[in-house]
Parts: sequence; structure tokens; C-alpha cells
Amino acid sequence: MARSGDVRTVDQWMTIPFIAHTYHVPESYLYAQLHLSNSRTLQRMTLQVLAMGDNRPVSHLISEVQRAILMYRQLHPATFVPASILILYMNGQLGRNAQ
Repeated sequence: MARSGDVRTVDQWMTIPFIAHTYHVPESYLYAQLHLSNSRTLQRMTLQVLAMGDNRPVSHLISEVQRAILMYRQLHPATFVPASILILYMNGQLGRNAQ
């Protein structure tokens, strides 16, 4: 599900850089949406640790991350292509063969 970009797979053990890479969202965008600085220290912290540092439930932070990813996709629809579509394209099942 994570490969397909399903935001429901965001979990407490993930870091912001990992999320950015997995869900194809710029790190800087995520940090800005979460009101966090992009420091080396924060880059290594999991969502669980970040939530504990802000004294809030990790579920709230995960929801914010999910919302940020979905908002980014709405603003930049061409930058996100689900893995299932890429696989069909790479196998020649989309594009000129689909006509």
C-alpha cells in the first residue's frame, strides 16, 4: 500500500525524510506544513519522537502528515503517479498500446 502512495500507511516509526521519499513530497514542504525546522536533529527523529517532543498524541501528527501529503498532491497532481499506473506503463499496457 505504501508503494501505491496510500497515506494510510504513514506510521509512527517513519521520519520526515523517509515520508518525503516514500510519498514523493518535498521534505521542505512537509517541514513547513508541520511548522518544524529542517535541522539535522529533526531529520533523524521519528514521528513518535516528534510528537512526544510537542507533548501531543502521535496520531494527531500522523493525521497532519497525511493531510499535508494529500494537499501537496492536489496542488501538484502531475508529480504523483501511483505505482500501479507506472507498472502498467512500463509493461506497455498504457500509452500507445492502449489505443
